[in-house]
Amino acid sequence: MSWATAAQQQIASMASKPHSGVTSLSAMNSPDFQSRYGAFADAMVLAVSRGNTGYLPGVPAANELINNTGIAVSKVLAGLEDAATALATANEDNNKALK
Repeated sequence: MSWATAAQQQIASMASKPHSGVTSLSAMNSPDFQSRYGAFADAMVLAVSRGNTGYLPGVPAANELINNTGIAVSKVLAGLEDAATALATANEDNNKALK
């Protein structure tokens, strides 16, 4: 994981394919990122400085919880299920994953 989040890797990845999904403050403050994303870069840096970096679940089943929740949101956005049904299913699946 440290490789993917390393500033050098994130800066290099912007050179090969422009994207704004960097998480390293060094990468966000790099001249390349700043020139590509301008005011958006400033907003990202501000959000990171104010944000809760521990917002993701800190449990072994974190990926499963995130996936289950994302699938529920996708089902709602695609019009396949209403929010209550999709989130109830995700909640059941998440409870199973945590046992």
